[in-house]
Amino acid sequence: GRVSIAKVCMGGVPYYADTILPATKLDARDVLLVRPDLASLRILPYAASSAMVFGTLHERREIGGGIDAGPYGQVSEYCTRGLLQRVLQTAREKLGIVFNVGAEVEFVLVRPTRRDRSETNNVVDTFGHRIEPIDHTVFA
Repeated sequence: GRVSIAKVCMGGVPYYADTILPATKLDARDVLLVRPDLASLRILPYAASSAMVFGTLHERREIGGGIDAGPYGQVSEYCTRGLLQRVLQTAREKLGIVFNVGAEVEFVLVRPTRRDRSETNNVVDTFGHRIEPIDHTVFA
């Protein structure tokens, strides 16, 4: 029962294409484990039957040539939450600065469409599918 994500999704796929960059030397076999932070668990106010939780990305622990079923390995260099924690710790320890930081998840609801881009600027072609916003609200 662990949740994992391919490391290449966090650092080897460019924003402009769904392809792995060879220079990263990452592939889909390199896996990070997601460790949920249950203190961040929130019921979504717009969908009471749904919830969200933040997590940190950890390296898998390898022991004796196999994957350890025990505790998570170290926080991955690809974990954005880990990076933020390191920056905040450095600011506190070296500069005496303390920040209060909050994360905001934003998304837009979309639907499939048959409309052409010439009909409206809202249509986006993504991997062979045309989508358009249901409305122009950004949910957070």
